[in-house]
Amino acid sequence: MSDRTPSESVAPEPFQSTFARVLYWGNTVGVICLVLGLVTYFAGWMDTFVPRDSLAHYSMISMEQFKAETRIELGWAWLRYLDHVDYLNYIGLAILSGISMLCYMTLIPAFSRRGERAFVILVVLQVAVFLAAMTGLVGGAH
Repeated sequence: MSDRTPSESVAPEPFQSTFARVLYWGNTVGVICLVLGLVTYFAGWMDTFVPRDSLAHYSMISMEQFKAETRIELGWAWLRYLDHVDYLNYIGLAILSGISMLCYMTLIPAFSRRGERAFVILVVLQVAVFLAAMTGLVGGAH
């Protein structure tokens, strides 16, 4: 059992605070991007790639048929379509999905300074898995 009383708090390690701060701000920026994209979409401030009046039709067909009719490209091709409002949400989604990897990367110098090589190796391997998944190396693009 611990010698601490319930009223005593434990201060986080500096690397834990850094991880939490990066996670907090990354999530905040990601959500703000999603909200701004949604507001921009509903306000009609930008053109759409998929016409709004066709959304009902496209929601009822298969992905293969959707790809054929819209000639949409998959994977990282969305970066070429950021001038269309219906692709702006991808920015927020990319931030939210990538922030965990960035948080893990903040652990590498902290564990290196502490001489915890096993943790450094585990974090590097986890970042490699993130990168492999992001690039489509594992699982491929949908």
